[in-house]
Amino acid sequence: MSIHVLVAEDEAHIRRLIRFLLEQEGFLVDEVEDGIAALKAVRNCRPDLLILDIMLPGMDGFEVCRRIRELEGGEKNLPVLFVSARENDLGKKVLDALQANGFVSKVYLNERLIPAIHSLVG
Repeated sequence: MSIHVLVAEDEAHIRRLIRFLLEQEGFLVDEVEDGIAALKAVRNCRPDLLILDIMLPGMDGFEVCRRIRELEGGEKNLPVLFVSARENDLGKKVLDALQANGFVSKVYLNERLIPAIHSLVG
């Protein structure tokens, strides 16, 4: 069974890179470009993992994560992996407060994304 990953990223070239890396590993990938679409897609397509950018139009990644954790169904336990170019925004206290499961800097996507995913979903 393939792992289904939802990618919420507004930069097209970053989405393409993430999709490429994930598909090389055999993951199924859906993409959205903004926070509101991410929240809707979590409810509708029920991914196994959400890769979430912080700076999204419509609703930022912090708010998306917060709202997911407030959902009543199984979605509230969805593993969330933040990606951002702004590492200083994601200290351990912030990740803990958001109940996020991890962070990968966009600078290191090629090297760190797949190991981070495997640590979360096997």
